[in-house]
Amino acid sequence: MCSDLQHLPWMHAQNYLAIPDEFSVTGYNNSIMAVSCEPELTSVDNQLELLCQTTVQHMIALLEKQEEVEQQILVPCEIVRRCTTDF
Repeated sequence: MCSDLQHLPWMHAQNYLAIPDEFSVTGYNNSIMAVSCEPELTSVDNQLELLCQTTVQHMIALLEKQEEVEQQILVPCEIVRRCTTDF
C-alpha cells in the first residue's frame, strides 16, 4: 500500500496482470487520482480534512495551555472499494 499517486505509474506498467483476479491493489488517501486511473483504485480514505481540523484544534488547546488535552486522538478512516480489490 502506498499513496494513490504512487500507484499510477506502477499500475500502468503492470497492465498485463489481472487486477484484482491475480492480486489486489490498495492505495491510501482516496485522492482524485484513485478514480482517474483504469481500473479505479480501491483506497483508504483517511479523512484528511477532519484530520487537519482535529490537529489544529489540538495544537490550539496546547498553545492555550488548556488542562487535560487528550494525548491520543483517533480519526476514523474507511476503505473505499473500487475495481482493484475483490474483497
